[in-house]
Amino acid sequence: MIAYFLPSTAFSYYENSNRIKGHLVNKTARIITTLDQPGWFYKWYFTEPSTRQLKKTTLEFCGVKKIKTVYIGSVRGSSELKREKWLRQMEVCAKQDCHNAQSFYLNNKPAANKSGN
Repeated sequence: MIAYFLPSTAFSYYENSNRIKGHLVNKTARIITTLDQPGWFYKWYFTEPSTRQLKKTTLEFCGVKKIKTVYIGSVRGSSELKREKWLRQMEVCAKQDCHNAQSFYLNNKPAANKSGN
């Protein structure tokens, strides 16, 4: 995953220019972050600096436009029941993402050459 965000893989420069061309245009992302505070408080009071930074300076920079964010918190002092609920939520997210990726692949597959060549 980390190697995916290297120059020439995730982005490149236009010839004779400082402008960037993102290569991950048809990709989606889901940011999952754990917090020691409620997610709504992090978004409202702190204006979500770390996730905003990741979205803008890495993902959108490389061309990713569809970005979902899941906040899990407050983790500190959470019950076993609450943590299991979050794990089930992540399982649902993972299944959705896999299904969406598979659907995207099947719908954007190059047409097969019918002549057999």
